[in-house]
Amino acid sequence: MSKDSSNCKKVSCKKEKEVSCHLSASPDGLLQLKNTGNKRGWALEVTQDIAVGDVLMVDKPYASNLLSDHFGTHCYHCYKRMLSLIPCDCCPYVGFCSEFCAENAKKHVLPASAKGAGRHVYDCHGILACIMLDNYAGWSKENKDSIGGPIVARLAFACVANTDPDTLLDYICSSGRYAEEGRGHQAFEGATKVREKPPSVLDPTDYSAAAWLVACSEHRNRADLWQRTVAAVFLTYCLSLGGYPMDWFDETPDFYIAPSPTNRPKRLPASWVAACILYHLQSVSANGHSYSEEVFVSFDNLSAVKSEHIVSCLYPTLSLVNHSCDPTTFRVCTGGGVSCFLAALRPLPAGSEIFDCYSDCFSVASKVTRQKELTSHYLFQCVCKACTEDWPRFLDIRLEAMRALKCPQCKGMITLPARRCPHCKSPKAPVLYERLTNVTLPKQFELVERGVVNEGSVEAAKKLLEDMNTLIERPNMLYDRAQEMFKMTIDFTRGAWVFEPWA
Repeated sequence: MSKDSSNCKKVSCKKEKEVSCHLSASPDGLLQLKNTGNKRGWALEVTQDIAVGDVLMVDKPYASNLLSDHFGTHCYHCYKRMLSLIPCDCCPYVGFCSEFCAENAKKHVLPASAKGAGRHVYDCHGILACIMLDNYAGWSKENKDSIGGPIVARLAFACVANTDPDTLLDYICSSGRYAEEGRGHQAFEGATKVREKPPSVLDPTDYSAAAWLVACSEHRNRADLWQRTVAAVFLTYCLSLGGYPMDWFDETPDFYIAPSPTNRPKRLPASWVAACILYHLQSVSANGHSYSEEVFVSFDNLSAVKSEHIVSCLYPTLSLVNHSCDPTTFRVCTGGGVSCFLAALRPLPAGSEIFDCYSDCFSVASKVTRQKELTSHYLFQCVCKACTEDWPRFLDIRLEAMRALKCPQCKGMITLPARRCPHCKSPKAPVLYERLTNVTLPKQFELVERGVVNEGSVEAAKKLLEDMNTLIERPNMLYDRAQEMFKMTIDFTRGAWVFEPWA
């Protein structure tokens, strides 16, 4: 779930401009943040020429939660798959893979390397069952305006629960380490002021990164905001019951005074905590991602794989990548702290904006289905090329008539089934395409599906995709198949997967 891909994701700006913001998730400086104004708001672009497969960022979640379907199969802290979990000693809901994880999950302060992992400090002692909200205001699910869901509720809860109370106070009041460049919290100051500039350092382990993401409040109706407000108050009460320090009845002097460096109470007023959770209930629904494992049931047929969503995560840097139904990048979930890296799907010249796909890409779902999902979930209408030109889905008969090649001799366009370039008469492009179609791609697919996947397979799939990029005009079914094969080899060699022949 996520993003900055529409005017709901951004603050207006008269012209595109680069900003000084160091992205900790991209330490080599391959990406930079740019404000595109009313076009797409904040966007990420590459700073140099990028090749297929280049890793652009490695992001960690600020907050994450194990999905309830996997409470009995995965460690609640490190998310390791384990069928003999050590039960929590204070609640009947979760378990851990080791005593180390059981202790770490309940620490109030974690080392930097463990930040973003599953925490069980304030949702233990029965609280976990209370915050798994199926709806946010008790409205019947048959009501078309009813919203809610435990994934968003728990992740919004975790965004505050994972934040030290003094850190949250300092961020709200622009005091302490946020005094120099702080502009307050969006829950109090709104998006226009806070999102005018990003933090000087966008660190996924720092609350300032999680609190800078868009919430799309201006695009939500009153029924939506009312239900999230009811949920925010309830989640705040649960957080308080769990032991998070806040004042419920002694906050009257602070209630009507805007937070500021000179108005920083000693303890968080409960209403301030509720305001922050209300912000995160909106932000998480627009910016959250799923961490997945690939489950293989046979190494003789890698196409027989299923992807299981294990963890819900808030990746602050990844959430800044805008959407396209024809993405230029792809995500790979890795082991160890639910890290996720973003790699290029095609060559990108310096200055190109990068795009991710939030839901189904154009080759899988129709334009109507995609737009409905993006409008209802992310509150924007997609205007990518695949949508504006209504590209056909995989195996759609219209693809046959749209097949076109780029002549390697004169760079002219060749519409198949032509056997020669109409401009320079060269037969090279159709011959190359026929070989790719009948020999190269089928051979590589056969090896991958049989489980013959190694570094050589990755390089071969990468080379094939590079060759296709210079030869084939999109949309093209052959190109899409090669793209999926490349992603499969990366997932198998770099991603998080398990082998369960009994599954």
